[in-house]
Amino acid sequence: MDSTHRLHLATRIHFALLRELGSGIDVGLMLSRDLYALDVINVCRASENEELEQLAEQFVRVSQAQPSDGAAASRPVRPRPVTPFPAQPTRSAWWRHLSAAFHPSPIGAR
Repeated sequence: MDSTHRLHLATRIHFALLRELGSGIDVGLMLSRDLYALDVINVCRASENEELEQLAEQFVRVSQAQPSDGAAASRPVRPRPVTPFPAQPTRSAWWRHLSAAFHPSPIGAR
């Protein structure tokens, strides 16, 4: 797979997180910084949102794919993000509480 596919997936993750959390990601950082990408992937996996979970898994698969052409195969391949922890079958929505802390409700609405 090419880097255009990774860009497409990262952009879809950005907009899905924007809809789900009200806050997106830095797509450029996700494509260039493995630890940032790993954090985003873990948030997607913990989100209890099927679309986000699938996009995260696709991003991991595409990032791990080896180049298929001969010229690209001679270049060293940089390791891509892989979570050290498997996706949990039952997840809590802990991140929703964090989201509320970053977007407090107006005074009197509580």
